[in-house]
Amino acid sequence: MKRGEYDRSLAVARKVQANNPDHLRLLSIVGTSELQSGQVDKSIGTFERLVALDPASTRALYALSQAYAGLGDWEKVRGVLLRLELLDPHHEGAKFQWLRVYGNTGDMDRATALAADLQKKYPNSPQLMLVLGDLASRSD
Repeated sequence: MKRGEYDRSLAVARKVQANNPDHLRLLSIVGTSELQSGQVDKSIGTFERLVALDPASTRALYALSQAYAGLGDWEKVRGVLLRLELLDPHHEGAKFQWLRVYGNTGDMDRATALAADLQKKYPNSPQLMLVLGDLASRSD
């Protein structure tokens, strides 16, 4: 989706949400649309509410970690990932998020080791290439 499409999706979802404020799927749509349209602070509130309503949702926790990453709050990302790993120690998205946490907090030994493991497991992963490219651009 393009940014304008997220804005339109967000407007429609918020109207529907007015009658269903705790509807889990709507909260997910609203939070994702907020995040994708640049409303990171709002998305954090939405995803925190979603996690409060459904604390066992790995999807909600992962989305919350993405929102905190959008703010560059790596300690909050770390805390959310620890909760996520308790529910699903093999969550693939979390491994990529950990790589971002390590790289952005200066833990390059862990970042390098995890990147090597991910490259073996996902040799042609666009997601991995994006994360590695992002980390490389920060170190220049």
